Amino acid sequence: MKKNISIALFLMLLIDAPIETKAQEKNLEALNTIATQYYSGSQKKDALIWIHLDKNLYTPGSNCLFLIYLINTSNYRLMRNDYTVYAELVDEKENIVQYALFNKQAFSLTGSIRLPDTLKEGIYRFRAFTKNIVERNPEKIAEVLVYVLDPKTASPSPISAELRLYQSFTKSTIKFLVSPEGGYIISGINNKIAVCVFDAEGKPLEVDGVFKNSIDTSIIRFHTNALGLASINIAGIRNRKYKASIQFDNRTYEKDILASPVMAWQVSVVQRTKSTIKLRIALSDSLYKIKPNSYLLGVSAGKICFAANGNGMYEIEIPITNFPPGIATFQLYDQQKQLVSSRSVFIQEETLNISLTTNQKKYAPREWVKMNLDITDLSGKPLKSRFSISITDDIYLENVPNDSLYKFRLLLNDWIFDKPLSSEQLYRILQDPVSLDLAMIGLEKNTVPNVNISSENICDRLSITGIAVNKKNNPLSNYTITLLSNQGGSIVRTATTDNNGSFSFSLPDFFGTTLISLQVSDSNNKVKNDAVVHIQDPAPPKWNNMNFISFTASTPSLSEINQYKAGYGLYSLNPKMGKLTKEILITEENRTQLEIINKKRVNKNSWIATPEMLDQAGEGSVSNVVLRAPGVTLRSGLLVIQGRSGSAEPLVIVDGVQVSMGESPNIGLSLNTSPVINFLNTFSARNIDFIEVLSGSQGAQYGTVGGYGVILINTNSNPRTGLTEKNYSSGMHPQFIKGYHLPEPFIGPDYSEKQPRSKYSSDNRTTLYWDGEAGTDSTGKTIIRFYCSDHSGVYTVTLRGVAEDGTIFTRSLKINNLAMKPD
Repeated sequence: MKKNISIALFLMLLIDAPIETKAQEKNLEALNTIATQYYSGSQKKDALIWIHLDKNLYTPGSNCLFLIYLINTSNYRLMRNDYTVYAELVDEKENIVQYALFNKQAFSLTGSIRLPDTLKEGIYRFRAFTKNIVERNPEKIAEVLVYVLDPKTASPSPISAELRLYQSFTKSTIKFLVSPEGGYIISGINNKIAVCVFDAEGKPLEVDGVFKNSIDTSIIRFHTNALGLASINIAGIRNRKYKASIQFDNRTYEKDILASPVMAWQVSVVQRTKSTIKLRIALSDSLYKIKPNSYLLGVSAGKICFAANGNGMYEIEIPITNFPPGIATFQLYDQQKQLVSSRSVFIQEETLNISLTTNQKKYAPREWVKMNLDITDLSGKPLKSRFSISITDDIYLENVPNDSLYKFRLLLNDWIFDKPLSSEQLYRILQDPVSLDLAMIGLEKNTVPNVNISSENICDRLSITGIAVNKKNNPLSNYTITLLSNQGGSIVRTATTDNNGSFSFSLPDFFGTTLISLQVSDSNNKVKNDAVVHIQDPAPPKWNNMNFISFTASTPSLSEINQYKAGYGLYSLNPKMGKLTKEILITEENRTQLEIINKKRVNKNSWIATPEMLDQAGEGSVSNVVLRAPGVTLRSGLLVIQGRSGSAEPLVIVDGVQVSMGESPNIGLSLNTSPVINFLNTFSARNIDFIEVLSGSQGAQYGTVGGYGVILINTNSNPRTGLTEKNYSSGMHPQFIKGYHLPEPFIGPDYSEKQPRSKYSSDNRTTLYWDGEAGTDSTGKTIIRFYCSDHSGVYTVTLRGVAEDGTIFTRSLKINNLAMKPD
C-alpha cells in the first residue's frame, strides 16, 4: 500500500488535464493501477556490461588497464553481480591470451592484465561476460578491440577490424518492413509510415517504391536513402487497406498494411525540441465519437518519468528534462487499462552538468597537473558518481570509435537486439537522430531468436579441472587425486579420475594466485610418483552459434603505425643502469635482460635479483637469493624485511598479481615455517626474469601490508636453458592457480623533488594516469593530480561513469604537453 500511495502522489503532480475532483480521483486510481502493473512486470535484474580500457594500442609486455561496469538493465545503476564476471583477451582465432575472474560480490571490477612479451602483432578482442549473460542474454556480451603493435617489427602492415555486437537474425531473404507510427493508420489525419529495406546480410538498399490504397489509383512514390530508410506521409482514409511495393534485382516485393480495427488508437510524435516532445493521441472514427478516457505513461530506465490522462483526441507537450538519456517509451492505455499503442524515442540530451577543468592549458615535461571534476544535475544539485578515468597519449588512441557511440550502444542495447542492421548502417544511424527515430518506428518489434550457445565450460564459482596420465601419456583412470593448499589453512580435497583421467575440484573463494599441490594415488593408496598432472585453464565459451553486428574501426595507415613505433620508448621512468652494474657485468648478451628490468621495475631504488644471480643459486633455492637483499633476514622462522617483528611477512606479487600465502606453512613440499620461503622455493629459477625487493616506504604504494615490504617476481614465458627441474620424489605436483583477480596498482611518478633530468632515463609513459575506482563526494566534486611525461604532444582525458541516479556519462578533454627542454 505504501508503494501505491507514493505512486498516486507522484502521478498527481504530473496530471495535465484539468478535471473535477471526483473524476480526478477516478483517473488517479486508474493511473495508479497501471503504474503498479508496470513496476511489477517491467523490472529486470539483467546486467549490461560496459568496458573502459586505458587505450586501444599496446605493445607486447605492457599492461592493459581496464574497468568493467556492471549496470542494471532496468535503471542503469551500478549493481552487485550475482555471478562470477569473466574478462578475457582473445586473438582472431578465439584463443585465450589472458583472462581474469572477478568475485561475485565485487562492486568495482577494475583490473590489469599483462600482455605476454612474445605476443604477436595483430588484432585482439577484450571481452567481458557472465555465465548468466551467455545463457540468457548473449546480446549483452561486451567486446572492445585491442591492437598490439610490436615496435621491433621491421615491416609493419596496415590492420583493420570490426567491433562486433551480438545479433541473431536469420540471413535468408531481403528485409522489407513497412510500419505505421503508433501501430495504426488513423483516418482524417496525416500519418507517418516508416519503410526499411535491407539485403540478406542487413546492408541497406536504395530502392524505388510505391505506396497505394486498395481501392483507388492514388499512389505515393518513395525512395529509400543510403541507410535503407524512407518516410511516407499519407492522409488516412476510413476502412482502407494499403500496399507498399519495391523493385529489386528484377523482383517485386510487396507488403500489405491491413485496415485499422474499428477501435484503433495511435500515439505519434508531432514536434520535438531539445527540451520537449509534443505527442498526439489519435483515435479511429468509432472511438472519436465517444471520446473515451485514455492514460499515458512515459517510461525510461525502469521508472515512470511522466503520467497523464485525457479524453478523446488531444495533443500534449511533455518536458524531457525528467527523462534520462536512452530509450523513452510512451505507452497509451484505454479505459480497461489495456495497452493499445506505444511510441519509442531516443533521448540524447544531457541531464548532467559535468565540468572538467585543468589548472592551465599547456604543461612542460614532468609538470604537475591538477584537474577539477564537478558533477551536478541540470538544477545544480550535486550528484555522487563512480567513474573511471584514463589520460593517454593520443597516438595510442588511434582509430577508436567515438566514445559516445559506445554509450549509445549501451543505452540502445535492448532495441538493437535482433535488428537486421549491418555494422555500417548501425554506425551511421546512431550518429543521425532523424534516421534513428525513423528506424525506431520501422523496427519497433523484436523477434525473440532461438539462441543456442553452450555455456557448459563457464563456471559461476572457482574450480579447477585437470587430467592425470602416466609417462606414456596414457590416462590414469580411477585414481585418487589429493589436493593440498595453504590458502586459509591446509585444504584437503579428493577426487577420482574418470576413464579419460580427468578430474575436477571446487575451491573456496580466494584472490590472486595461490599454490596447490596434487598427489596421485592408486586404489591401494599407493602414491604414483611418475604420474604427470596437467591443470587446464578455464575453457572459453563456444561462440560458434553466434553472429555479431560490428562497428568498423578505421584502418591505421603505414605512416601512423611507423609514427607509433618511432615514439615508443625503450626505457620508462627508471634510473639508468648504473646500480645494476654492481651486480653483473653488462655484455651484449645480457643487455636485453637489463632493458627488460629497467622497463618493468617499480622503484628506482629497489634491490634487484638478476637472472645471473638466480641461475647461480640453482633450483629450489630462490629464497636464498632473496635473503641476499639488504635488510632481509630470518626471524623466528619467518622471512622479514628491515627487522620488522611480528608474524607479517612481506607481500608477494607475481606478474602483477598478489599471491595469498595463507597461515599454514604445511603444503606438503617443505617443513619450513615461512610460507614465503616455501612459495619462493617452488619456482624454477629459469622461469624468473628478475626479482625486485621493496623495503620500508618503497612498498607503501601497496597499502598497509606493503609496509612490511614487497617481493615482486617477474616471470618469463621462455625459460632460460641450462637448468633442470626439481624432482619431487614425494609424488607431489605443485601448481600455481589463479583465483579472483587482484589488479596491479597503477603507479605514477613523483616529481615533487626536482632532480636533474640526466639522473633519469626518458619518461615515455603512454598512459599518464589511470583510476578505475574513482568517484565524486557528496558535493559532486573531486580533484585528480598527476605528472606529465617527457613525450610532447596531445593527451586525451577519457572519463566514463555512472551517477547515483543511474545516468551514464562520458567526457573527454585534451591536454597539451610541450616539448622537452634540455637541462
